[in-house]
Amino acid sequence: MNSKLMPVLALLFSSLLMSMSPTSAATPDELQAEATLMRYFDALKQGDTSALKSLLGGRLLQKRLALLNNPTYPGHLINVYQNAQFYINGQQTTANGRVKITATISFDQQDSQKKTFLLVKTETGDSQFSIHHISESPY
Repeated sequence: MNSKLMPVLALLFSSLLMSMSPTSAATPDELQAEATLMRYFDALKQGDTSALKSLLGGRLLQKRLALLNNPTYPGHLINVYQNAQFYINGQQTTANGRVKITATISFDQQDSQKKTFLLVKTETGDSQFSIHHISESPY
C-alpha cells in the first residue's frame, strides 16, 4: 500500500470510530428525565393539573400548588398550550445526578420560549424524576 495513503486512511478510520462513540448518546437517566418532561408538556396541553402535581417537586410544587388547585387553571392551560410544540434541545447530567434539560416551546412561528428544566430523581411518585426548577434560557 502507498505510504502516503496510510496516514490519511488512519485519520479517516479514527474519525469513523469517534463518530460511532456513544459519548454523545443520552444516558438512561437523561432518557427517563426526557420522558418525564414530555409527560409534563402533555399535561400542560391537556390542562391536567393532577398530572402536573405529580411531575413537579420541591419548592416549585409548593409555589405552584395554589395555581394548580384553582378550578379555572386547566382551561387556561389548554388555551395557552393546546397548539404549542415542544422541542428538547439538549440535556446534561450534573455531578449530583440531577438532569438539566433545555427545551423550546413554540406557540407559533413568531412566538417561542427557551427554558431550562432541572429534574431530580424521586424515591416515590408516578415518575422517576420530578421537575424542581424552571428558568428562562437566553437564546
